[in-house]
Amino acid sequence: MEQCACVERELDKVLQKFLTYGQHCEQSLEELLHYVGQLRAELASAALQGTPLSATL
Repeated sequence: MEQCACVERELDKVLQKFLTYGQHCEQSLEELLHYVGQLRAELASAALQGTPLSATL
């Protein structure tokens, strides 16, 4: 019975790690989407002002 309890504790640890990793990935993707949105708005603003766009930063 003790072995089952040990396996259950290890399973809980693994599941918690996957949950934490999933939350981290979700947060990173949200930050990336926000950043891309800002770049998109900046490019649209520059295009409306007639500023020529270059291929370099």
